[in-house]
Amino acid sequence: MKYIYAVCFLLLVCSCHKENDTPVVLPARTLLVYLGGDNNLDAETYDKLVQTSNPQLSSSASFLRLNV
Repeated sequence: MKYIYAVCFLLLVCSCHKENDTPVVLPARTLLVYLGGDNNLDAETYDKLVQTSNPQLSSSASFLRLNV
């Protein structure tokens, strides 16, 4: 147990030293972009439900419902 405390203390002492880092220069402005989109998966859920209930319908089931 003393060995674990000694290792933790050694890591703490070695990691705590003062560094003279140069400050990071940040830009004066920030550009915020908002991308609005429809993330509703209702149509996809309906199409998958139709495909699972009617296996004869293949890719044509995706054209059953048109969202405008």
